[in-house]
Amino acid sequence: MARPAVVIEDGEVTCAHEGTRSLTAGPVKLTVGASPVIPLAVVAGAGQYSGCKFKDPNGNSHPCLSTAVTSTGAAKLTVGRQPVLLDNDKVTTANDLATIFSATIDPGQSRLTAS
Repeated sequence: MARPAVVIEDGEVTCAHEGTRSLTAGPVKLTVGASPVIPLAVVAGAGQYSGCKFKDPNGNSHPCLSTAVTSTGAAKLTVGRQPVLLDNDKVTTANDLATIFSATIDPGQSRLTAS
C-alpha cells in the first residue's frame, strides 16, 4: 500500500460539488520544493470553496463555506509541533444550510510521504 502524500500550499481541498479551496500554511519552516507544508490545524474552519455548484431544490446556491478534518494527520511528521495534513486524511465541508459533505485532498506534490 502506498504511503500518503504530505499536503503543501500547491495542493487544495475539493468539495463534493467541484468547488476548490486553496490552502495557506502560514509561517512554517518545512517545505517541499518552495511550497510550505500544511499543518493539519490550519485546514479546519471557515474558507470559501470557489466554484462550488451546490443548489437547493429551489435552485438557490449554497456554496460550501467551511472545512472539518476528522482524522489525525501524520503520526510522526510535524511542522510547528502540529501534525501535517496528508492526502488520505478525512475531510468534510459544510454550507450555510449546515449540510455536511465529504471532500477530497490534492496534495500538490508526490515526492514527500508520511505515515
